[in-house]
Amino acid sequence: AIVRKDPSLEMTEDVNKITTAIFYSISSSQRGLQGVELGTYLIKRVVKELQAEFPQMNQFSSLSPIPDFKKWLLGTFNNKVKEEKSNQIFTELEFKEIQDIIEGPVSERLHHLLSNNEWVKSDKLVRVLETPLMRLCAWYLYGEKHRGGALDPVANFHLQNGAVIWRINWLADTSSRGLSSSFGIMANYRYLLEDTNRNSVQYLRTRHIEASEQILSLVAQCQTISKL
Repeated sequence: AIVRKDPSLEMTEDVNKITTAIFYSISSSQRGLQGVELGTYLIKRVVKELQAEFPQMNQFSSLSPIPDFKKWLLGTFNNKVKEEKSNQIFTELEFKEIQDIIEGPVSERLHHLLSNNEWVKSDKLVRVLETPLMRLCAWYLYGEKHRGGALDPVANFHLQNGAVIWRINWLADTSSRGLSSSFGIMANYRYLLEDTNRNSVQYLRTRHIEASEQILSLVAQCQTISKL
């Protein structure tokens, strides 16, 4: 069985009401296994076995890291600082709120705080940065490209397998690794079983990315606000 039965679970939860499975990690997206076509096979096999064990299960999604988002954003931020256009990443209100919190030269101090993860120690800065970092992350996943496909390797992996960029989650991984790779943001890639084959073929042929309303709304905001 994919899910090991726990006697204590059976006493507290009706397994007949379990409708959703979350895939936390899939090995093919990891360095060293890139190019090894395990992903589709593993996903289909796991889905098949889960549905045999839990026939009512019909929602499948990943909870995935965004490994290079921080690296990309700090590089973009550096370029804007050199061009003296760092405020173009934020709205006027966001930039002013950041300015009110940070002492000293805003761009240099903000870059430093983002680089060493010190920003999470300030509740005010966490609150102010949530909106801009979320829309920039949505843009990174949806809009930044490598050879026509998604720049992010994990996004590219799931999109090739027919998933939809479904949701991004603020401070979902506040470990040192999570903060250092993506400011703690994680992504859900949802597998709508009736659409996965079509989505996969469409992405491989035309590089079209399927995304939810949340992602598309954040992308639209980024295109309007941030001059990348």
